[in-house]
Amino acid sequence: AMRLPLIRMGSGFVTLAFTLTRYADRADQIVATTIYPAICAVVDRPDVHRRIFLAASRLTLIWALPFCAGLILFAPDLVHLVLGDEWEPAVLLIQGLAGAAALQQVGYVWFSFYRARSETAPQAVESAAMVAAFVLLAVPGLVLWGFEGFVAGRVAVSLAMLAVRRHYVRALFPEVGLMRIAARGAVPALAGVGAVLLVRVALGVDDRGAVEALAQLLLFAGVTGAATWALERPLLAEALALTRQGSRLAGTA
Repeated sequence: AMRLPLIRMGSGFVTLAFTLTRYADRADQIVATTIYPAICAVVDRPDVHRRIFLAASRLTLIWALPFCAGLILFAPDLVHLVLGDEWEPAVLLIQGLAGAAALQQVGYVWFSFYRARSETAPQAVESAAMVAAFVLLAVPGLVLWGFEGFVAGRVAVSLAMLAVRRHYVRALFPEVGLMRIAARGAVPALAGVGAVLLVRVALGVDDRGAVEALAQLLLFAGVTGAATWALERPLLAEALALTRQGSRLAGTA
């Protein structure tokens, strides 16, 4: 009888973490849908496909990585100041699943390029790898080691998906490196994280109030936004140009 409330609480923690981290892929879905007509229009132009893939991959990380980094950085504040201390066990889940989600967004749009070539098997392989890794790693991790094991297993699931994705991306674009894309995309978020951590070290206070947490959140958003603007300002123009180019080619096809 005592186990039922504990199971319900645990499922609530997991549900909360999944609910928050699922918003990491919103930009990916929008970009993948928007660029798909352009991809189809230039299916016989591998050079243009490569440019579109690089631009789209960098574009989606502008949202995904700062969002996930923000969840990792401010999950304790969200729980303590908004949800209440009874949700303390959810902090690790939110942070861990945010890290897994960040890994999963690297090169997310890759499947659109295979779909444009009428090749659906690669995406099925990635999905199968995800399911198999989740069953073999995340579920046993939860049973054997609790939330810590589940988080470790879920990160391993994302790494397994990335390994499959890397194989298929390299098959299409041999000179493209997913980790190079990830490293470039992580710079703005890391700048924001670094600024907040410096403030926290300088203040030396672990128990933040609402005002301090909000000020640090604004600092994170400001530094991340400024770094993104400085690093990726030409990207939006390039993505727009590529989309227009694909639309023109589609109109003349």
